[in-house]
Amino acid sequence: MHIAILSTPSNFHTQKWAEALHNEGEKVSVFSFDSHTFAQPNIQNICVPPTYTYNVQPTYLSYLDGKALRKLLILHKIDLVLAINATPFGVWAAKSRFHPCVIFAVGADILAYPPPHEASPIHTLYSWEKNEFSPDSGLRKLKSRFSKPIFRYQVAQALHFADGVIGDNEVLTRAIHHWFHVPLQKIQLNRGGVEPELFLPNEAILAELRQHFRIPEGATVILSPRGMKPIYQSDIILEAFNILLQENILKNVHFIMLSAGYEVPESLKIKGEMMEAKFSTFFFEKNVLSRQKISQLWRLIDIFLSAPVYDGYSASVAEGRYMGVIPVVNQTPATTEILTHQENGWFVTPFTAQNVANALKEIALSKEKWKTKFAHNNSNWIQEHSLMKHNISSFLNFVSRIIH
Repeated sequence: MHIAILSTPSNFHTQKWAEALHNEGEKVSVFSFDSHTFAQPNIQNICVPPTYTYNVQPTYLSYLDGKALRKLLILHKIDLVLAINATPFGVWAAKSRFHPCVIFAVGADILAYPPPHEASPIHTLYSWEKNEFSPDSGLRKLKSRFSKPIFRYQVAQALHFADGVIGDNEVLTRAIHHWFHVPLQKIQLNRGGVEPELFLPNEAILAELRQHFRIPEGATVILSPRGMKPIYQSDIILEAFNILLQENILKNVHFIMLSAGYEVPESLKIKGEMMEAKFSTFFFEKNVLSRQKISQLWRLIDIFLSAPVYDGYSASVAEGRYMGVIPVVNQTPATTEILTHQENGWFVTPFTAQNVANALKEIALSKEKWKTKFAHNNSNWIQEHSLMKHNISSFLNFVSRIIH
């Protein structure tokens, strides 16, 4: 089967799904407006010419024209379209009128568009697009108020056009059914997950990482892996690190803040650089680490933080849990679905810098106790629910049922 993935080719989830499907023997091509070369030579990226551009970049309007996409899908003899994200890629798939089509909905894709007069389970000041912590202007708020019903309508069209819809957590799959009235037989809960082969120890990469991050033997290492966008509450995490570094109570504890390839807000860039200059045990990583290096980095980490204001099922959280690292999270529908406080994770509520600092201090002082308890519970859960190979097989079985 030749599967077309509609998504940004450099996206982490795109690469995971493309590689996993390829490893199961499927032919995979990625269609987007971006030019990109995959590390895996057998995965082709097809660059679709955008219809509408601004400053040479495709605009959202380009996703509302599926004619060029349809021609290329037919030309490349595609058997199945998999659109990652209901918007814009699911909308684009619907505009192409190409069947069979499966949409993989993720987090705010659905939860940002509740029906009129119904509240969403996500409450946020920050949208995915927001790259600064400044308040929205009145004009931006007005624009959002009038654009949301339009986006909701387009998402609804896409979900009903699709032959199948995947959600990566239960809150999401329930919303797909109850909010958009998608029949249950068209919906699958599929979390994706971990590829164990990536996490086998590689001593050369581990030595490189220890040197790069200046990690001494026996250090306790705390990682913020999700990135510096406001949606990840990176300002709170960075300030929690700053509080602990200023206190200097925890000895031989190192802090790593990843940018994860996202644009870094100027205020955090300045603060991170000042902290890095002042504290030898703080490292602010501005570059993107390869998937191979990230998988090995987990071996050096004791505690990690994940606190997006809304989320689906996080690949970072899955990887950290798989590797026996202690998860420190905020309380959202996505986290309460898979974690229980002091059973397999640590909730910080409310998620403030001082509360995060207090939690990290408490955990670090009893690190071995919590690692042992959490690692056992998390390993069992990941093995049962979140191995990529198993969930790819589940996806292919789902596809075979809905298209035949």
